[in-house]
Amino acid sequence: MNKQILFISGSVGLGHVVRDLEIAKELRSQIPDLEIIWLAGEPALSFLKEHGETIHTKNNRWNADTDLLESINRISGKKGKIFYTNLIEFVIKTRSFWTDNIKLLDEIMEKERYDLLLGDETFEISLALIHKAIRIKPFFAMIFDFVGIEVTTKSLVEKAIVYKINYDWARINKKLPPKVITRIFIGELDDVPDKRFGLLLPNRKESTKNKYNFVGYVLPFNPENYMHKDEIRKKLKLDNNLLIVCSVGGTSIGLPLLKLCCETFPLVKKKIPGIIMILVAGPRISSNDLNTSEGIILKEYVPQLYEYLAACDLAIVQGGSTTTLELVALKKPFIYFPVEGHFEQQLHVAPRLERFNAGLKMQFSKTTPAILAEKIISNIHKQVNYPSIPFDGAKNTVKILREIIGN
Repeated sequence: MNKQILFISGSVGLGHVVRDLEIAKELRSQIPDLEIIWLAGEPALSFLKEHGETIHTKNNRWNADTDLLESINRISGKKGKIFYTNLIEFVIKTRSFWTDNIKLLDEIMEKERYDLLLGDETFEISLALIHKAIRIKPFFAMIFDFVGIEVTTKSLVEKAIVYKINYDWARINKKLPPKVITRIFIGELDDVPDKRFGLLLPNRKESTKNKYNFVGYVLPFNPENYMHKDEIRKKLKLDNNLLIVCSVGGTSIGLPLLKLCCETFPLVKKKIPGIIMILVAGPRISSNDLNTSEGIILKEYVPQLYEYLAACDLAIVQGGSTTTLELVALKKPFIYFPVEGHFEQQLHVAPRLERFNAGLKMQFSKTTPAILAEKIISNIHKQVNYPSIPFDGAKNTVKILREIIGN
């Protein structure tokens, strides 16, 4: 009988599902006749369908978090002016979604046979295991890329909620042994903050060091194949003018950043005639929301964004983990804006980039078109010297998963 995996791509946006698909490809290359069934919400669901993946027949009952996260995005005044989202509020409100998802998953586990349940940031499953709210017959492996959550405001209520969530996280680390959950961390041990989960709670790095499998990073391409900018531009039918690529990922939260790029471009063009800007809006932003000027090329969705990043002279992006890692791998100068209030981008991804000495971090609420134009002009010719970092995460992940399935 063929091996079967139920793979849940549980995070919002597109960054995580890209790496999930790479792990799935590597699984198939190493395990003959493997069947992978997916549960995912939009926009990850459409991405998987585009790549011919098999979606579970009950996927329509799986709650997606992207709509909820976008609704929490703080909008005051005119639409698309505020580049802010409180991820703690998102975590609180998503609990009802999690309850429904666990009920569905428990139903699936009761009726169907799988050799492995694999989840990317499926925190609801870990919590359900602690509270004995779900029965998992196969082995369960969970993919992480950060440990613990952070307070982003001065709210005492938020501090209390963060403490409770981190208490549960520390409890999961302690109470769930490897035979119940295999923890796979996309990254390195140095990506884990060397601090406690909270008052009287264990140190994050120490408590994960021997319980998490640190596999390195995952890319959907081989960086060595994308180091020749002229060849990539020829493939994409781009000329040899200086090129800026602006991208905001798979949610609509980045709309204000794209608007700022549009307002900035004419100022840059005055100093650098002939320069081109490509705006990649992604699947959740309409071109009608953007006012472009001469020299700006608008693309609503680019399946292989890394090709345009490889072709550019400078990139402007959010502080998301996937895109910034691709820019590090491609050795590109870039400016990044962590979403304000987004603890993962602010306090997990940004410190990692600082450790790599990669990218220029900026704050959206303190950036005018004139300020951004100056930074673009001063960085577009910058020579970068990023360290070599491990991008064999997919192979290392599959090595671990093969051992589980074999057992």
